[in-house]
Amino acid sequence: MTNDEDSGDNAEFPAAERGPTVLRIALGSRLRQLRDGCGISREAAGDAIRGSHAKISRLELGRTGFKERDLHDLLNLYGVVEPAERETYFELARRANDRGGGSTTAICSRRGSRPTSASNRPPPRSAPTRRSSSPGCCRPPITHGR
Repeated sequence: MTNDEDSGDNAEFPAAERGPTVLRIALGSRLRQLRDGCGISREAAGDAIRGSHAKISRLELGRTGFKERDLHDLLNLYGVVEPAERETYFELARRANDRGGGSTTAICSRRGSRPTSASNRPPPRSAPTRRSSSPGCCRPPITHGR
């Protein structure tokens, strides 16, 4: 699809035809522009979504996915009230959160590595477990052969 064929929905977000990572970065960048334009600090934005300034930074840099509730609260805070404009943001967030759907083959850039599928990967290493008898712990307490 060329730029001449772009629909109006994607005119504000030229990255809308790209993959999820590019979409997250573009959407985060646009949210930062909105925040800066409103003169709102990262701390205030973080408070508005029951998060922290670090979470706002991760969202704006495209390092983490968007929760609909957080996006709803940020758009309210930034004064984005027009339903069509809001829906554009929500649609981009849904697409940015999509992991590509379906392929279980991972591309590995390490020298000599072959792509692997989820079914033939070794299980992740886990830390040694410690048993506790403290309340709320999901593991049973240790008993000593009595």
